Amino acid sequence: MNVVNLNSASLNSKRLNVIGDIRSSAGGGGGGGDVPSYPNGVYIQHIDGKLYTADEWTAKGFSNDEANGVAVLTDEAKFVIAKEDSPTGKKMWATDTTNLLSEVTTTTVYADALKDYMGYNNTQKMLVVDKNEAAYNCANYIFPNGNNGYLPSSGEWAIAQINKNAVDALIALIGGRPILKGSTKNYYWTSTQYQPNAAWSFRWDNTVNIVSKDSSLYVRAFTTLSK
Repeated sequence: MNVVNLNSASLNSKRLNVIGDIRSSAGGGGGGGDVPSYPNGVYIQHIDGKLYTADEWTAKGFSNDEANGVAVLTDEAKFVIAKEDSPTGKKMWATDTTNLLSEVTTTTVYADALKDYMGYNNTQKMLVVDKNEAAYNCANYIFPNGNNGYLPSSGEWAIAQINKNAVDALIALIGGRPILKGSTKNYYWTSTQYQPNAAWSFRWDNTVNIVSKDSSLYVRAFTTLSK
């Protein structure tokens, strides 16, 4: 198993250096429609699609049931993180470890994996193959506003991790289940492919890991900002 340790400073530096060739889901690649204009940041998304800071959410007196998830907005990507991991437990990326999936972002270079923001598109391509368990699980996860989820890419997980403190605080505020950390077993699948037999995974304490596709890891669905 190949493990690469990162830190937030290095992630920020790499993103600034490669912003010209980032594969982004912030625009049409993310699968959503028009998104209202909000400053970049981390918010709670209401089931009606509107975004609120922690103070605004508390002042409005919204219930936890009205929260769709935690929205993260950057120039590179915009997405909503589910309030919980998959309720059906760990999943394999795929049972087939011999074939490379075409049109799914594929790289053996971790810096390039962190430039992949195409989680929604990757998932759509993965769904045409019936053995991609993690992608199917996320696509079948229904957010409170009715949106289907997708399996996030390595770059989307990295953006979320850079905003870890804010994401953790807002998930807690809306009564969600924390993203797991602090153990070598607490890796989450990404939709970024490594080789025919392996894909990239991500750990909330900032570690990228290359794992055999038939390993069972946690999954947490992301979704687009709009329907």
